Amino acid sequence: VLVSECKGNESSIALAELLMQREIGARVRGDCTPAKMLEAANECISRIMQREFLASAVFLTINPRLKMLQYAGAGHPAPLHGPAHGGDLRQLQTSPKMLGCGGHVQVQDHSAAFEKGDRFILYSDGALKAARNGGAMQPFGLPRLQETLLAHRGDSLPALMDALLAAPLQWAGGEDRLTDDITLIGIEIAG
Repeated sequence: VLVSECKGNESSIALAELLMQREIGARVRGDCTPAKMLEAANECISRIMQREFLASAVFLTINPRLKMLQYAGAGHPAPLHGPAHGGDLRQLQTSPKMLGCGGHVQVQDHSAAFEKGDRFILYSDGALKAARNGGAMQPFGLPRLQETLLAHRGDSLPALMDALLAAPLQWAGGEDRLTDDITLIGIEIAG
């Protein structure tokens, strides 16, 4: 699963996203780790675009046999892990350094064990930046996103995702008040 966001004009964003997907797609069947995939995508985009760009990304792979998630992130909000049987909500680790910051970017691989029913939530910074009065008031922020997740932990995954989208929209006063798009991806580990 890849979640990414690029900064710049529309044509450079589209090109960077396409190159990132192509580079990662070409390596997904091999031995490449998530960190190596993000580093390779960064090198490819830097070489082809020949100018600085900024992108954030989280890439994760799920190994059901080992009950292990392997992931890497660069400048993107860190995924949330909600254990099925109550445990504490956990924010996974990612690197704060964005892709495209002038050449080579080193990204670290991380792993997280999971059990049946665990949930992983990936999100864009738009969910965190949703603010009242067009940004003049306090943003929705990570603590409120986590509170919403915990309050709806027992809901079905679709209902949880609806609640996670509704909360920042309501905080901002409606979709037309958002200053950034919101992307949410929910993964529930099946038996």
